[in-house]
Order: sequence, then structure tokens, then C-alpha cells
Amino acid sequence: MPFEADAVIWRTLLSICKIHGNVEVAEKAAYSILQLEPEDSAAYVLLSNIYANAGMWNEVTKLRKMMRFNGLKKEPGCSWIEIKSEVHAFLVGDKAHPRSKEIYENLDVLTDEMKWVGYMPDTDFILNDDELRCVNA
Repeated sequence: MPFEADAVIWRTLLSICKIHGNVEVAEKAAYSILQLEPEDSAAYVLLSNIYANAGMWNEVTKLRKMMRFNGLKKEPGCSWIEIKSEVHAFLVGDKAHPRSKEIYENLDVLTDEMKWVGYMPDTDFILNDDELRCVNA
């Protein structure tokens, strides 16, 4: 490579490893990320999910214990939407937005309509059981 890989490059490679199920390269990418950014919980979580997909449950357990030992937690997912030049941010499960009740009601209607026309969510990139329950709700 004509340049030194940074954490963004390694994170991209780690994400691709999840798609292709490449555990060996994923371990190298995660190790490299953690050398550069030791408190990057996403590297632990993504590698843990790669292990889980490969049925490597002992490795999953080890990584989760390492996260707890290092005081790391999974960061909640966040989405942004721009409406009339104003950006709104939403965290997974966050109800702090002043119009959250209305927003979630509209999301429920949209979800029902999408299911009615045959939409099936792609759950390949869901990182844990709580997020899967959220999608299937």
C-alpha cells in the first residue's frame, strides 16, 4: 500500500470481512484498529459478530468479557434526517425528541405498509438481539 492505513481503512476492511465471513482478515483488521484506537467498541462488537456468524462462540464470549473488563459498551445506532434545512438526529430507542410519539406512530404506519407490499428487512447487518427485536417489531 502506498500509504499507512488508518483506523478508517481498517474499519472498512473489518466491515467487508463481515460480509464475506473472513475471520482471519477480520482479526488482523480489528487488532490494527485497536492498536490505533484502543477504546473503539465498534471493533470489538463487529469482530464479535463475525465470530458469532462463524459459530465461534468461545471467541464471542472472550471479546464480550474483554469489553466489560476495559469498561467499553456498544454505542447506540444513530440516524439523521434533514427536513426543510433542519437536521434531526435519532438514537436507537431514544424517545427524547419532542415529537417522538408522532414520529414512532408514523414509522409504525410506514412499516406496516412496507410489509403489506412484501418488504422483508435485510437483517444481515444487525449486531445484536435487541436490534433484531426492533426490526421485527
